[in-house]
Amino acid sequence: MVTIGFSTQEWKQVCIRYEAAQAHFDSAQVATDLMTFLAEAEAIEDAAALLEFRDGQNTEGDSLSFPISSNYRATLIAVGKEPKRDENGEIEWGSVQHMMLVEIIKC
Repeated sequence: MVTIGFSTQEWKQVCIRYEAAQAHFDSAQVATDLMTFLAEAEAIEDAAALLEFRDGQNTEGDSLSFPISSNYRATLIAVGKEPKRDENGEIEWGSVQHMMLVEIIKC
């Protein structure tokens, strides 16, 4: 199962409280979409499965980007024990079960 932490206390509050998410994004739909994304992520086996399930993108460096709604994307990074890497030094996302949400941006 994937566990998600948060880079700041503000993101933590936005992501664990529906009312805070709704106020932050000024949208009940985005708040619902965010809560759905987080619940789905925590129910999935590893980051590779999340990438496939949520149509995520492997971005520059060691981060992943996921659509939250039609207008927002979340960026997460691998945290915890050092993930396995392939011969090119790229993270093998199937070895990642702990991630940190670092930002949510408007697209």
